[in-house]
Amino acid sequence: MSTPARGRSLVLPGETAAVYAERIFGGRTQIVEARVTIGTTVTQLLAGNPKRIFWMAVNNAVNAGSLGFAPALTATTGIVMGPSGGFASMEVFVDGEGVSWAVYAIQSVAAGIWYTTEVMQL
Repeated sequence: MSTPARGRSLVLPGETAAVYAERIFGGRTQIVEARVTIGTTVTQLLAGNPKRIFWMAVNNAVNAGSLGFAPALTATTGIVMGPSGGFASMEVFVDGEGVSWAVYAIQSVAAGIWYTTEVMQL
């Protein structure tokens, strides 16, 4: 690590991201992880949350599934999520307030586990 210029302090590890989050999002953020069983009927994968700034969903099941933003979702009408690692994500800078909407999922054949990560404002 280099020596700081006179009158400046060193930036501690992690401090830069915290300062950025404070400036951009108005406060610190936290990550929330979950594992959700998705079957052949529509299941809410993520609840609507206006404090969410990013989410990612991963289909860890061995069969394809779909996700969408309405409970009228079917296995053939949503965003196709490939098996064993198919994923989708949204973030506030690209997707605007859509990142805060509820997300629904369904499996095409048999139930499986999906993994989700959300980044939220505190």
